[in-house]
Amino acid sequence: MDRRNPIKLSRIGILTLSLCVLRITAARPLEPGKLGNVDVFGVAPGSVAELERCFGVAAREYVAAASTPGQGAHARELEAKLEQRIKEAGGFAAVEVTAVHYSQPNVPSNLTFNITVAGKKPVEYLPEPMDDVLDPDGLLASWREYETIGSALDYAGQIAESPPCPAHHCLYGFDHPKLRAYGEKFAQKVPADRAELIKVLKTDKDAKKRASAAYLLAHLQDARDVLETLLPQLRDPSPNVRNSVMRVVALMAEHGEARSISPEPVLPFLASPVLTDRNKAVSIVAALAGDKRNRKLLIQRSGCNLVRLTELKQTNQTEFAHDALVNLRGADLKPSSPAAWRRWLKAQGVTCRAEPEIGPGKLCPLKPPAALPASQ
Repeated sequence: MDRRNPIKLSRIGILTLSLCVLRITAARPLEPGKLGNVDVFGVAPGSVAELERCFGVAAREYVAAASTPGQGAHARELEAKLEQRIKEAGGFAAVEVTAVHYSQPNVPSNLTFNITVAGKKPVEYLPEPMDDVLDPDGLLASWREYETIGSALDYAGQIAESPPCPAHHCLYGFDHPKLRAYGEKFAQKVPADRAELIKVLKTDKDAKKRASAAYLLAHLQDARDVLETLLPQLRDPSPNVRNSVMRVVALMAEHGEARSISPEPVLPFLASPVLTDRNKAVSIVAALAGDKRNRKLLIQRSGCNLVRLTELKQTNQTEFAHDALVNLRGADLKPSSPAAWRRWLKAQGVTCRAEPEIGPGKLCPLKPPAALPASQ
């Protein structure tokens, strides 16, 4: 999969909308408990060793349940217990354990321990919406049908690698005969129901409806209208809605349709404890980093966060962060490494603070060394 392909980028994580409780990005049978990369975010990278030592068995049990059909409720229970145990052990403000599964065969799951240390200022979200807005022309229901059918077609190999996109953002395109009628309906009805869809996006209490509205509004004709409608909702209290909003903005940025926007509202999400916030935000920043007008702001406000993202093992964050840094500098560093990038930032007047590290014995007792055999 080419990570630069915006259509494919838009598909990664699509099932997060319906499986947000497990926070996984694709549903497929996996070898139970099979783990690839294990990351930590919010504390120093070396902290992963202590987290794995103390909670690795429980984490693998959770991943095994999350990747087994019919085990959703059990996985959610294991996830909640694991997060609470880590939170109590470290005295953290919050903990989120994120398992990411991939649709490609024989690719193991990744796991990230997202840690929010006490005293860290959280991202400020909008208030929870409270209204119940009627579905205009059945568009929200049609979008859910489109997602379900498109996902099944995609996993069956019936969707082209890069299907044409008649809107500002697409998931599966509309070329397949089973999807064509949806494209026609969205193109016709979304502009007519613009006001009602915006009302859903801003005020409906159902996060799934708000997320669907964000995708539908990408079918408005004018790119500026789409951006001006979606950008104020970057701070929606639901990670699923933020995921949809930033996904549309990311694709538009990659297509060169978002040059007029300031990257500033996106920057707090580079350090978000929610993985889907980070990977969408960094893709937007990578697309905007080539604009010289953004250079000073991005170096000063996002440079350290971008370097931190290069230390992760998941390419949907690390490679975009690296691209952003290369665009800001105008060339790569040789050799390229997090330490080298921090030295470059320091030469630009930006000093990165060291993150707290969870050392051995901080989360659970160290095992005593094995006793030596008695001498004969």
